[in-house]
Amino acid sequence: MESEAPIGEIRRDFRRWHKIVLILLALPFGIFLLGNLGLASPWGKRWVAGKIQNQTGLETRIAGASWSPWNGA
Repeated sequence: MESEAPIGEIRRDFRRWHKIVLILLALPFGIFLLGNLGLASPWGKRWVAGKIQNQTGLETRIAGASWSPWNGA
């Protein structure tokens, strides 16, 4: 005789699945936010300026950068 899964196990599986989906949906937003914070930091600005300076050979200073399509990278 086959026994059915108890209700508690089904609920736990649903909660686990629900958490995984929420994490996967929030992950791109978290990466976007951390990327913008990194680019806004002095280290990020120096890194971007160094990349541009290596490509152009000109002295470069960056006031700020972000990944948003409105401000540009």
